[in-house]
Amino acid sequence: MRKTKILVVDDERPICNVYQRALESEGYEISICTNGVDALKLISGGFFDLILLDLVMAGLDGKDIIRKVRQISTETRIIVITAYTTVDLIVETIRMGAYDYIPKPFEIEDLRIRVRKCLEYKSINDRIHPYKQE
Repeated sequence: MRKTKILVVDDERPICNVYQRALESEGYEISICTNGVDALKLISGGFFDLILLDLVMAGLDGKDIIRKVRQISTETRIIVITAYTTVDLIVETIRMGAYDYIPKPFEIEDLRIRVRKCLEYKSINDRIHPYKQE
């Protein structure tokens, strides 16, 4: 059985490392990118079940990445993690295709729970997808 693949995209490497340790201990395969350009290269080159995405980064920001990911893979789930939390921004990212939105700061256990729930939902959706009528 293949491991669940998660891509962490945040311009602060120490934050990426914290997410990586927390989620590898749950059995996930974690890749890290500290900028949007490198993230899109990885996303274009392979499939990720989930992307944990910071919104505010130099160059390509999180919203740019959400748009591109939706063009490349509708099956990949996205959880936005950011310190910039307004209702308008939350609604916008969800409408763009993000599954969830986690405001910084947060507890690592909350991250684990939200990732688990997102992936459970994805698994259920993937199983029923062949039965959906287009």
